Amino acid sequence: FDGTIALVSVEANQSVSPGVAAVLIGNFNKLEVETTDLAEVDVVKVFNGQTANITADAFPDRVFQGQVTRIATSSSDRRGDKVYKVVIALGDDAANVLRWGMTAKVDIVVGK
Repeated sequence: FDGTIALVSVEANQSVSPGVAAVLIGNFNKLEVETTDLAEVDVVKVFNGQTANITADAFPDRVFQGQVTRIATSSSDRRGDKVYKVVIALGDDAANVLRWGMTAKVDIVVGK
């Protein structure tokens, strides 16, 4: 598959144990944002294809558009709350400026 090497975790002649990632490869043309703190009372208002507005700490005055592509079917515990992971595909405008690991705020547009 096509991709870009984002991280090399080993050095030449270094031994690596089975199951340890040596190289991280990704597709930087299709960025996604994962949010892991959507509360159980809000997850019922979210569906695939829904619009999301994303702001990154590195670009506080810019809003990037995205669409919900995946919603976890089971919850995780976060400080005593049940929360769900949601994946949002970002538009092409974001791929040119955002980087992996940047902090972002996600606002999913929901109806009343």
